[in-house]
Amino acid sequence: MSIHFYNIDHNYVGFSGSKEILYELRAKYSFHTKNYKWDKRYKMGYWDGKISLLNLKDMKMYRGLLPKVKSYLDREKIPYEDLTDPFGGRDFTNEQVKLFYKKIEGPFVPRDDQIDAFKNCVSSSRNIILAPTSNGKSYIIHGLNSYYKKLNKKVLIVIHRSNLVLQLKSNFVDEYGSDKIYTTSTIYEDADTDVKISTWQSLKDADQSWFKQFDVIIGDEVHGFKSKSLVNLIDKCGHIEYRHGFTATLDNDSETDALTLEGMFGTPYQTITLKEQINQGISARPIVYVLLLKYPIEERLDLINTINQEAKQALNKGKKVTDAFAFQVESKYIESHERRNQLIVNIAKAQTGNTLIAFKNQAHGKTLLENVKQEISDKPIFFVNGTVKKEKRFDIQKEIETLTESISVVSFGTFSTGVNIPNLNNLIIGSQLKSEITVPQLIGRMVRIVEGKTTTNIIDMCDDLSHSGNSNIFYRHFEQRLKFYLKNNFEIKTKIIAI
Repeated sequence: MSIHFYNIDHNYVGFSGSKEILYELRAKYSFHTKNYKWDKRYKMGYWDGKISLLNLKDMKMYRGLLPKVKSYLDREKIPYEDLTDPFGGRDFTNEQVKLFYKKIEGPFVPRDDQIDAFKNCVSSSRNIILAPTSNGKSYIIHGLNSYYKKLNKKVLIVIHRSNLVLQLKSNFVDEYGSDKIYTTSTIYEDADTDVKISTWQSLKDADQSWFKQFDVIIGDEVHGFKSKSLVNLIDKCGHIEYRHGFTATLDNDSETDALTLEGMFGTPYQTITLKEQINQGISARPIVYVLLLKYPIEERLDLINTINQEAKQALNKGKKVTDAFAFQVESKYIESHERRNQLIVNIAKAQTGNTLIAFKNQAHGKTLLENVKQEISDKPIFFVNGTVKKEKRFDIQKEIETLTESISVVSFGTFSTGVNIPNLNNLIIGSQLKSEITVPQLIGRMVRIVEGKTTTNIIDMCDDLSHSGNSNIFYRHFEQRLKFYLKNNFEIKTKIIAI
């Protein structure tokens, strides 16, 4: 009983061997798809809701999973034969990396963790770098671009948000002095550059022949890639040996399962944690001010009655009533709460420096903006949500960078990634979120440092409408954020407010 692995391309390896072992491997590397419980096939019992990364029909699996599978076989003492070409590149010392950045005229000497990330990339040829937001990963990518350029290899950088294209290009050209070798690009542009930057949305329909021009693929913020589109895109890049992914986390809250990303790009490698960055003074130290909002008993009962009534009406209309439905009702109830919205404005008004008020739903954002404009006239006010064009968002970022006082009402989606404004001082979390990805990313916007900035303020509103021992959804979401704060040893100060 043994397994044999052999080359197909740089996306996949083929395998053959004992059916018993292959079935065991297929089960081990399977996972539930998103929203599988609502799939008709699952409800009717035709499907268990899982997909496997080992395809027993075509007898192949993602190449990046091979080290993990081999490690499992070693532990279980299951014999195998690996006939694939080994991963690998060039080994650098720390001093050699520093000298390389000096030769490409990098504006500063890379930190030890950035050197570590660069070394892991070029030595392994494929990997996923796990680095906290505010880590300066664009400087690592800049080094990789320059390294592969010297090897006469052409690089494709794929990201998941259009505003990140402009931000990344600005990092390369304006901050690191690249000689216009980078370009925002779609499949319809044929600029002769060594590096092209684009979103996967722009490239998902490109013919396979278009990708043949590239030797290297780099995925930035890979946790945000949509699974099906990412698979289709990577399937067209089977000739590309060198591939690197960058993200702050591969938690299961991501759009694409961690195993899929690892299979496509390679083994994850943690360079440094946010806690370590703060301890080393690389990032500002967050101070979390928890405002525990205690609602009166009549409003707690009113929320329960509102949820029950709207659920009954929805059922009468033949609609589904799920936890998501209850969350939507609670969101509307709390985000339209006049005293709560007034409290947010009062808090923003009292802050010094540049302040972000983060919201989730568009209607709530507009309400907050109107209230801020009515009561605050001595500070510049900005508004950013998904309807604001990427060029305008970028201009707003650049303007805030020049200010010492401002208030920005922004959506979680637009400011959790692709934003580089080091002089942000205060974040007011005005809506609820629990995402293990969005929370660190949003905090990451705040911990970037500038001269004179050593701390940053996170003002987190915890809405307590619990009743009879049952906590409300917003309260449970806060508990998830609290876990992140505690995990990273943030300083936490709590104030109870009867609202």
